[in-house]
Amino acid sequence: FTLRDTRGALATTDGTVSLTIQGQNDAPADIALTHNTVDPSDPVGTIIGFLAHDDPDQNDTWSWSLAAGDGDDDNGRFTIVDDGNNVLLKINAALPTQPTFTIRIRVADNHGASHEEAFTLIGNHRPILNLDADNSLGNSPDVSLTFNEGDAPLAPHDGLSITDVDGSNITTVDIVLVGATDAGESISFAGSLPAGLALDGLSTTTFLRVNGVGSLGDYEQLYQLVRYNHTSQNPTAGNRFVTFQASDAASFSSAVTATIAVVPVNDPPVLTTSLTDTLTFTNNSLPTAVLPDTTVTDDDHSVLAGATIQITSGYVNGEDLLQFTNQNGISGSFNAAIGTLTLSGVASVADYQTALQSVVFNNHADPLAAGNRTVRFTATDGTDASTAVTRTLFLGNQAVLSLDGNNSAGNAPNFNTSFTEGGGLRILSDGMSLTDSAHTNLQGATITLTNPQDGSDEYVVVDDTLAAGFGITVSYGANGHSITLAGAATLDEYRQTLESVHYFNSSLQPNTTSRLVQFVVDNGEVASDPRTATIGVAAVNSAPTIRSGNFVETGGSGQLLTALDIVSNLLLTDDHRALIVDRTFPVLATFPQDVEPTVPAFTGVAGATLYDFATGSASAASDTNTFYLAGRVRDKLFAIAYDGTLIQTLEDGVGGVDGLDGATATVVSPDLRHLYVAAFDDDSVTLFDRDPTTGELTFRTKFANGQNGISGLTDPQQLFSSPDGRHLIAYNAATAKWIVFARNAVTGALSFVGQFDSAGGASVLSAAFSPDGRHLYAGTADSVLNVYSRNPATGALAIEATYTEGVDGFAGLDEAESILVDPDGRHVYIASWPNSSLAALARDPATGLLSPGHLLDDDDFDVLTFANKAAISADGNLLYTAGFLNPRRLGVFEPFGMTRTFVENATALNVFGGNGAATIGDDGGTITSLTVSIQVVDT
Repeated sequence: FTLRDTRGALATTDGTVSLTIQGQNDAPADIALTHNTVDPSDPVGTIIGFLAHDDPDQNDTWSWSLAAGDGDDDNGRFTIVDDGNNVLLKINAALPTQPTFTIRIRVADNHGASHEEAFTLIGNHRPILNLDADNSLGNSPDVSLTFNEGDAPLAPHDGLSITDVDGSNITTVDIVLVGATDAGESISFAGSLPAGLALDGLSTTTFLRVNGVGSLGDYEQLYQLVRYNHTSQNPTAGNRFVTFQASDAASFSSAVTATIAVVPVNDPPVLTTSLTDTLTFTNNSLPTAVLPDTTVTDDDHSVLAGATIQITSGYVNGEDLLQFTNQNGISGSFNAAIGTLTLSGVASVADYQTALQSVVFNNHADPLAAGNRTVRFTATDGTDASTAVTRTLFLGNQAVLSLDGNNSAGNAPNFNTSFTEGGGLRILSDGMSLTDSAHTNLQGATITLTNPQDGSDEYVVVDDTLAAGFGITVSYGANGHSITLAGAATLDEYRQTLESVHYFNSSLQPNTTSRLVQFVVDNGEVASDPRTATIGVAAVNSAPTIRSGNFVETGGSGQLLTALDIVSNLLLTDDHRALIVDRTFPVLATFPQDVEPTVPAFTGVAGATLYDFATGSASAASDTNTFYLAGRVRDKLFAIAYDGTLIQTLEDGVGGVDGLDGATATVVSPDLRHLYVAAFDDDSVTLFDRDPTTGELTFRTKFANGQNGISGLTDPQQLFSSPDGRHLIAYNAATAKWIVFARNAVTGALSFVGQFDSAGGASVLSAAFSPDGRHLYAGTADSVLNVYSRNPATGALAIEATYTEGVDGFAGLDEAESILVDPDGRHVYIASWPNSSLAALARDPATGLLSPGHLLDDDDFDVLTFANKAAISADGNLLYTAGFLNPRRLGVFEPFGMTRTFVENATALNVFGGNGAATIGDDGGTITSLTVSIQVVDT
């Protein structure tokens, strides 16, 4: 502080001043009691609550007492105790049951100041909980229980009850789990709470609080729902405590406790597997893991002590083995006497899982003892063993199949070969091997084209005649992509049958992906391992064509066929040879195809007589330069060389030959392996094998109406082969039916497919297939051209379109005795003798449908007068016609380009547009260039 003199000036000397500050005592105030409810049933000494006061003089000391004065009515029933830490209000005498108690409390400090207050205590009996009301467990109101690992949720009480002397409702209950140490421990309610009661939002898995005014019965029902649960399979041993308290809004009950002893239980290892199927083991098998997917778990052990693997049934001592390679501290020992493998050594659960997965079954015997074996797996943790998992093994002896017996292709036991577009392939061309240590016979086999790329155009076929001779039945799957052989036959007989399997593909644009053909044989015990023939596919490129569908007569056209009475056949072969046959006299002419052919003098056929070729058809085989002629009148079949030399004469009923009675149509199969003859009077189609060197024929068999399910084959007059050789079709004019057969390309044998109606019912005069074999064009006697679609797999025919003379621009369809399809599939040609015409119809290769095109008649070329026969060369560059009435002349035509007139100074000319536009065809390749030559003519 600062001193100044009387004038206010600062003093210049130092001084000392002493001040004495005397405090003033403040009296205590505001006595507080923590609890103002008393239970009259509580005993003497029960604490009612804690006392406190407010006093600014914190260093004072205080004394407490019950004071006389207003509100001291019940002072004698209570006492105040100061224990040095707390000031307690306690019961001092037995209390009567009454609603309130009044007391007056005084607090005085050590300076003599004091403060008094009167308090009213509420008399209320607390609810009483008992977890064992009948004391059946001897610790009422508490209870002691046991929870064993794996038990169902436990009710933590026994005969629970709630009572209240006042009969009050309950408003709140608390249930607390104390001592929980493991995940998976909880308390919860095992059902819906009674109406009006609700779980408090503060509740957890260890604390449950329920609020709501409810009767004692409601809350007893609530307590009955309480459950303790422990889901761990490896719980910590020890006690858990579940305490219960209830409040009637005035007082909480005393806590009661359920002591729950948690007892762990040893969990044995658990083995599982998803493999429930039977494992097949053969005399050709390598050691095989029995349960490679085994899983091993143990909830309360990280290590295991051992495992046992035993063949429990079917065990054959001296053959069967269980094998194990020691690993990760685990060693194995096999007891051959009892078929048991024992694994021992302490190792992790994961190591034992790996060990069990690696256990293999083996049997070196050949042949081995066939039958079932049952293998049983268990593991132990040193205390308990797991439940067992088992697997059944079937042991059988298996045939050994190699598709390349001498490994010539370097891929045995599989085989590599190749196929070129347009042919057929004998798949196992280098000899296979087939052995079986336990069986002399096989019971079946399957051959499957596993990755077809060209749909029904490709298929596999077997020599079913050979198979039938061995007692093996043959059946084919959808589209011919699989073959099933069945029946007991020797190993060698099955070998021969499998070696006869062929692959065919008739697509003009084959996919060049290698095909996989799988072979499996079955001895009735165990099927062989599959073997695969890989077939490389090579496509053959065909040059594109451009055609207008129009033909022009060549310089060699118009030659008189004076030696003929009536032309019965006009044929152009695929190797450019021509044949003309007379219907009445046994004469013919053969000559090279040319734009200016020289038709030689007609020559007789040795041994042929009048009408031998009447009402018959001719066919040709270019591999031996052979024509085949049949005539319905004389029941004969002739094989004639291109130069007219007789090679062979076959006659019905002579030399074992059958099926030529009324022989009226011949067809050589596209693969040139077989000849078929339709016999009008025999109601049959007869099969002949061809000698590929001489062209001679060998009678094979007759497929007659009424045999082997064949129907409708009465009076067949015409015969056609699909271009792929897969089906043969006969036509019956009497019933207007097409009779369809499936053809085995290996043996030539026919199997009946069915009868199909000829649209309109009029007699079919001629028919021709499109090059892809998907459509058949048939001309009828009522001036109609019908278009049929053909299912390449089944051969079934279905009418697609009908075109009629004089309708929608179609002309030249009268009496269509010759129908030709251009080799590029883009035009159909029809020779009509009543019209003396040659019609060219444009064809859509995708749909097979037709549209009107060019029509040539005898006004254009008089050589077409009464022309009833026509033939087109294999390359489509020559078309021949022949008339059957005077003047009988040979017409020779070649494709003719289009003429377009361009006028000087005119606008641009669309060279390919307009009527008669050209079509460009190819076998699926890409057209890379088109050259157009323009010839300028100055007129």
